[in-house]
Amino acid sequence: VKDAGHWRPAAAADEAGLRKRPGLQGPIDDIFMEPFLVAMPSGTSPNARFQRWVEFESQHFRERWASVLRGELREKKDSEVTADDLARYHVLAWGDATSNSLIARTLAKLPIGWDAQAIHVGAQDYASASHALAMIQPNPLSPGKYLVLNSGVTFRESDDRNNAMQNPKLPDWAVIDLDKAPDEHAAGGIAAAGFFDEAWKVK
Repeated sequence: VKDAGHWRPAAAADEAGLRKRPGLQGPIDDIFMEPFLVAMPSGTSPNARFQRWVEFESQHFRERWASVLRGELREKKDSEVTADDLARYHVLAWGDATSNSLIARTLAKLPIGWDAQAIHVGAQDYASASHALAMIQPNPLSPGKYLVLNSGVTFRESDDRNNAMQNPKLPDWAVIDLDKAPDEHAAGGIAAAGFFDEAWKVK
C-alpha cells in the first residue's frame, strides 16, 4: 500500500475499515454486474429542475435497460425497501435527501456532501439549484453492497453503433450540470468527475 508517499507491504490493519477491493471498487457501472434494486423516490424534491431531471433520467434508464440490455428493472419505492433487500441487492437510488428516504439515511456517511445549497466535493462547491450528484459507494446500510445515486448505465445512444463503445463513461462520481440538457452523449454537462481513493474518499 502507499503510505505517506511511499509503498510498503500491506498489513492486516490495512484491510480494516472501508477499502476498495475486487467486486467493490467502482466505477458507477460496476453495480450492473450483479443483481441490483432500483429505489425510486416516494417524495418530490423541492428543486423542481432537479425533479424533472430525475424523472427524465430514471425513465431513460428504464427504457435503455429494456431496449439495449433486454431486461426489466427490479424496482421499489424507497419506502418499500426492506432489510432483506439491502442484504441481497446493490441499490440504485434516484432523487435527493428530501425525496428519497434511503438517500436521507445514508447521505451523512458519504464522502461527498449534498444539501439544499450545494454539492460539496472536497473544497469545491457546486450549486444544488443547477447540479445533480451521481456516484457509487459501498452502501452504508449494507457495506458489502453498492449504493449508486442518480445514474443508469453511463453509455448512451451515441455509443450504440457497436458493442465496443458500450462501456463505462463515468468514474466513481460526477457532478452533472443541469444547464445542459441530457442528450445522446451524457445525462447533462459534466461539471466535475473523478475516482475515489483506495479508502473510498475524495482524492
